[in-house]
Amino acid sequence: MQLLTGSKTGISGPVLLCAEIIYQGLILMKAPVSMAKMNGSGNAIIIADMRSRNDSITPEIVRQLAKIREIGFDQIMVIHDSQHTDADYSIEIWNRDGSKARACGNGMRCVTEWLYRKEYHNYFVFDTMSGFVYAQRLQNGFVSVDMGKPHFNWQEIPLIKTVEDIDHVALRCGPLNDASVLSIGNPHAIFFVKDNVAGYKLLEYGPRLEHNLLFPEQANISVAQVTSETSLDLRTWERGAGLTRACGTAACASVIAACRRGMTKNEVQVTQPGGILSVRWEKNGHVKLIGATEYEFSALLDIESKTLTRNLM
Repeated sequence: MQLLTGSKTGISGPVLLCAEIIYQGLILMKAPVSMAKMNGSGNAIIIADMRSRNDSITPEIVRQLAKIREIGFDQIMVIHDSQHTDADYSIEIWNRDGSKARACGNGMRCVTEWLYRKEYHNYFVFDTMSGFVYAQRLQNGFVSVDMGKPHFNWQEIPLIKTVEDIDHVALRCGPLNDASVLSIGNPHAIFFVKDNVAGYKLLEYGPRLEHNLLFPEQANISVAQVTSETSLDLRTWERGAGLTRACGTAACASVIAACRRGMTKNEVQVTQPGGILSVRWEKNGHVKLIGATEYEFSALLDIESKTLTRNLM
């Protein structure tokens, strides 16, 4: 908008002052943020489109939205314009407690599906805190995300001290006492059990293990039962989000850990309370996460009032 000055229009005095005040007010007004609620195999995801904006999602906004029961999310995926020429967009990831996450596999799959519906492209490169993420919308409607390579060095996970054998770490809480520890963007501890994963009190064990002193940045805690060399069941307590119906990076971490222990092959179907994900640990070291997504509703967020208005259509 261009404001014509009095010298060009003949307008001066109170009228010009009033026009300037209105103009400044229009500048300060922020358009609502376009948002969408989706889920990736049950992992509840909010997508916030912050492209071409100079404001931002804050921890306070995230925590405020988390209080609204009708929304119900595990993570918020914020789409920004990328500063890297090799990436289409930059992705910022928030947990529901207002903390940031370095990776979210199911969230990346939801973002890919959302962008596919907007732009009709089926391949995207995203810039994240963990590096570039490559995602593709497949012809069968599933979305595949290359989660990169896992990290096994104790400093990269990270852990507070040297651990010689990350496949057998003496972490104890209730009946859980032998964990595989690694990072696939986020730090994970996987406990393999022989019986039904639903029988373990993750609401009790999860937060205690998440904040174990071994993990300076906390960790995601999972209980896994290998049901065959190509399938396993999984439940996860996510740091910053709590007990969730699905976790993409946990699915990846559980398959990596099971492979390293010789319990499964490199391609495994992971069943979580929210659905099934396919994980493939490829020969080049990269991990592919593949599964379905579901669109639930769209909404508009008022940044200043921190209120969300759900669209009826």
